[in-house]
Amino acid sequence: MMNPIDRVLGALDRGGRAWVMGAPGSGRWELAQTLQQLPERTHLLRLPPMMETDGAVHGLLQAAAVLGQEALREAAHDNEPLQARARRVAEQLAQQQKTLVVYLPDSWTFHARVKDATGLLLVQRALEFLEGLASAKDLRWVVMTPSLSSPRLPLFLSTLSPSSRIRLSPRNVSRSVLDDDSRWGDAAPAASRLGHVMGAQVELTEPQLRMMVCLVQMGEDPRTLLRQVEPSLKAGPHAAVEVLKPLFEEVLHRPENEALRRGCHRVLQARFPIPLAQVQRLTGFTGERLSWVGHCLGTDADVLQVDDVVREWLLAATAEPQQRGEPDAHLSLAEYHEQRDGALSVELAQGEQVLHWLEKVHHLGHSGKLGAERWAKLKLTTREFFWDRARALSIEQRDFMGAAAVYERCLEQVDSEDAYSWHYLGFNLDRAAQKRERAEEAFRKAVELDPTNPWWNGRLVTFLIEQSRFRAADGEWEQALERVDPAGTLVREGAALALNMHRWVVASWLQRGEVARARKAFDTIPLEVVERQEVLNRLRQRLADAEEAVQLGESVYPASVPVTLRWKKPLFLDVRNENGSTLREWFPGRVVHASRHEVQLVVATPEIDPLERQVVSKTLSREQWAHAARTQALPKEDTFIEVGTYEDEALRIVLVPAEEALLRQRPWMDKDSLRYLRRWG
Repeated sequence: MMNPIDRVLGALDRGGRAWVMGAPGSGRWELAQTLQQLPERTHLLRLPPMMETDGAVHGLLQAAAVLGQEALREAAHDNEPLQARARRVAEQLAQQQKTLVVYLPDSWTFHARVKDATGLLLVQRALEFLEGLASAKDLRWVVMTPSLSSPRLPLFLSTLSPSSRIRLSPRNVSRSVLDDDSRWGDAAPAASRLGHVMGAQVELTEPQLRMMVCLVQMGEDPRTLLRQVEPSLKAGPHAAVEVLKPLFEEVLHRPENEALRRGCHRVLQARFPIPLAQVQRLTGFTGERLSWVGHCLGTDADVLQVDDVVREWLLAATAEPQQRGEPDAHLSLAEYHEQRDGALSVELAQGEQVLHWLEKVHHLGHSGKLGAERWAKLKLTTREFFWDRARALSIEQRDFMGAAAVYERCLEQVDSEDAYSWHYLGFNLDRAAQKRERAEEAFRKAVELDPTNPWWNGRLVTFLIEQSRFRAADGEWEQALERVDPAGTLVREGAALALNMHRWVVASWLQRGEVARARKAFDTIPLEVVERQEVLNRLRQRLADAEEAVQLGESVYPASVPVTLRWKKPLFLDVRNENGSTLREWFPGRVVHASRHEVQLVVATPEIDPLERQVVSKTLSREQWAHAARTQALPKEDTFIEVGTYEDEALRIVLVPAEEALLRQRPWMDKDSLRYLRRWG
């Protein structure tokens, strides 16, 4: 079989295009680097993760980096569509007889994890960029993607001939690499210990092997580790990584690894390879820990280069709860890149300096107030750079007014009709609880510019609801349906519209206690759409619970207990008590108030007909409560309970148990129902 290089060159000779697919560990990046080193005039682009705000324009400006100052200036100006700019850059590359190699990280799947308006827009911008490149017929180019199994391939890939498609298989590495001390640095003893227990028949990809050495270096027993991994190896290259992820996270969160975890999180803010000297500045690591980062976590002894898929989940695994970014780490990375480009605008950078300029802009954008002055001095003409900083200020720093100011600047300097910036200007002003009139104006402007966008329409309605302007919200909801889906066909064709617009409006009505209005909005979603989506099923459950509470005048079941399980029989009380006496009556209920002397309850009679149910208030002395509930501890207010009386006149009160206890005690309940339960006791 031909080697990958020959297959790529053969595809280029036949049709000028090649599409290389490969899973993590298949050597896709190594192949891209090899192509760059060929005598041909090859230009290699490596893009940031897809859900990074600047991904598409990052690729565009990298592509233009070898075309000179004028081409860079034109590519960086948002005065024409992104796709048109990408096509012009591609045509200029073709004129210079360059072969373009575009490496897309593992996150570039085009459809996965798109959960919000920003995600949808970033996928759209990514496709505009790549379709623009593909539309230049004379361009010789190689696009390198992760494995794409979806039948809905983007047009620029689906139109490629079968002969241009090259799939790389995961490459297993030999066990003997564990004996190469120079490969592992200070982690060589850990690699050797793993090698001693690993049989020659065990086949691992390089990312899997390095993760295992990482764990052994952090104190994990290699035999135990191997036993955990071996069963997953037959399931494919992702499986062994997946089985190691929770263990990796648990080990990193041990107290003795606190500094290691925090240092890793800081250094993983780097999206592109950085030298170990910069790693040391970011983390303070020296000696063994610095060697561990370079030889185990990364793929190179001299620079830190982490596999895309490993970096993505490690960022989440190493983050602090409620962490608000790493502004000083971003500032340090910005300074590193600034030393290598030294330009205020992209057209003043040349060649490889363009990549450093792009990363400098990104890291200054995420550096919060520390880098605000430097970021403000940059000459930026592309909206993505403004979006990137504004999102960082809003999401990471919770600086909503700062984010709003950046969106204002984008509208003033780049495009006054950018619906995305108008919408998030309103969003951040709303979150800051300031300038409500300006926020509403921004929401309405976004809808005016992009009237069929479900996110913009839904946000305008929920804004009015949150302002207690219920009549205005009713009217705006009717108009939103007319703008987005006048015939009611889109909501029936799939779940996207209901997930992106309807559910937020229903949830907002419920939040304000307007249950009837929530029901009216929810009923515009077809039942078959609801039943296919877990999120919508949960919303239906929440709505039904609220309606039941309105009808009763009280809540006597936790909102998460499926309504289909209610009122039929007790879920938690024993059929017989410890004396062998049979349960006579039972009532669902809730603790209203508890004091040193008494506990006040409400319970409901479990009639089948909802109209016949009655709510009863009951006050128990502290002693009665302790005897019935079998505990001296006072319950918290709004604790849900079940109350039962037995044939021997005994009174029993059971607090709703934790899900794990319920699984053991009530095996007749299905797990789909149980997963909704919380710890109410």
